[in-house]
Amino acid sequence: MIRELVRPKVRPGYKRLEWTCTCGESLYGDFEEKTPGSLDRLAAQLKQRSGQSSQHGASAPIPQPKKAHTRQAQTVGYNMPGSGSSSSNDPNNLVSNAVSSQLNTVKPPLSTALQLCIETGKYKLEMSELARPSLTVSDGELFAKIREKYESTRHSILPTWARFKKPNRAIFVKFLLGTKRTVSLNYETPSIPPPTEVKHNYDYDPCPMEIPPMDSRVFFHHFYAPTSQHPDVFWGNRLPWKVKPPLGPSNHDWGIHLEESPDWPLFAALMCLLLLLSGVIAGIYAWKMSDAQTGVAIGAWLTSVQAMGITAVFFWWS
Repeated sequence: MIRELVRPKVRPGYKRLEWTCTCGESLYGDFEEKTPGSLDRLAAQLKQRSGQSSQHGASAPIPQPKKAHTRQAQTVGYNMPGSGSSSSNDPNNLVSNAVSSQLNTVKPPLSTALQLCIETGKYKLEMSELARPSLTVSDGELFAKIREKYESTRHSILPTWARFKKPNRAIFVKFLLGTKRTVSLNYETPSIPPPTEVKHNYDYDPCPMEIPPMDSRVFFHHFYAPTSQHPDVFWGNRLPWKVKPPLGPSNHDWGIHLEESPDWPLFAALMCLLLLLSGVIAGIYAWKMSDAQTGVAIGAWLTSVQAMGITAVFFWWS
């Protein structure tokens, strides 16, 4: 109830969907309906996934689609002794050979990649491509790889939980790729490839797509969650996957901008810890020296210095 009261208002033109994730947590997302009935279908799919998780338990894996495969056709005709030349002209053998040759020439699926725009400096965005492991990769495995790609591109010696800034918004953007993999964003966001691009250059399902394909809250719920909590295959198919060949400079394309912002819970926890430490130091001094007034003055001085120090570190870090 409290969570529902503090939720932000729904933006004009958007519709809020609520469901229970496969891990058991209640989630919601705001989507813009591009085609009539598309959000109703999405809501039905999310409700179905919620029902599956409640029946089988949050830790039980949801059955994944089977991988597509082809079976070698068996030869219809057979060779009789001494009739090699006649068997090669047999109609059954000709049909069997034709079917076998077609099955053997089935092309493998095109390689695709997810284009991530990651902040590597104060005014620098870098594009990093994440190759799609497979068409049936689970959401948990996919977002674990997205997190690994972010960490390797970000080049930070601190873990994510110990940084003053961390990604908390996933914005679907159109961008211009520059030299050295730098990115210039088109701020008409959110933006995804139009259906004309899906025919040749991009892949996502369904098409056309609601905007955004995935809400930021849902994105980072999967981003920070353990891999085992999301064994199903759902959200990964909705992301805009770039079909090879790779990008070159001055190309306009689409991807996901992982926007960073201050980690306010970390700041609040650090401030509370420093305030507690200042009070302990002031209390020990007042008790040992029998001088409460000086102890209070020391505590106030320590608190002000620590607050200024944290502020300076934050602006330097950002």
